[in-house]
Amino acid sequence: MVQVQSYNPQIHHRRSIRLAGYDYSRPGAYFVTLVCYQRQTLFGEIGSGEMRLNPLGEIVRDQWESTPSLRPDIRLGEYVVMPNHFHAIVIITDPPPPVQADSNPDPVRADGDPDPVRADGDPDPVRAGSSPPQLGVRQYAPTPDRDG
Repeated sequence: MVQVQSYNPQIHHRRSIRLAGYDYSRPGAYFVTLVCYQRQTLFGEIGSGEMRLNPLGEIVRDQWESTPSLRPDIRLGEYVVMPNHFHAIVIITDPPPPVQADSNPDPVRADGDPDPVRADGDPDPVRAGSSPPQLGVRQYAPTPDRDG
């Protein structure tokens, strides 16, 4: 297994690199990193210099690759699934027309979580993109808040 240094706020000074006032729902290419809760090694391991995906890593890969068929305004750039995180370039093209305000005032999925929709009514590609793998992953890796 890969050893990962724990986050220490005394030496790791994370600051947001987002541009103040920039609308990240605009078309463009965005670099995205998603990290496992508590940096747990959930998606596989590195051996002989290559990433070996386990079933959870395969779910992340497969769901990511299916994203364009679910969201026509999204194209995929390069991506890599690592033992405890995922890097990708997501390309937002022309967004679909906005959802009418009264069509679904309080969207909620069947699992009780809020639907991955931004306040402006457009789908949020990052939240929506992480939902299907998250649901598949739960069968392999129970979460403390849900499964005690």
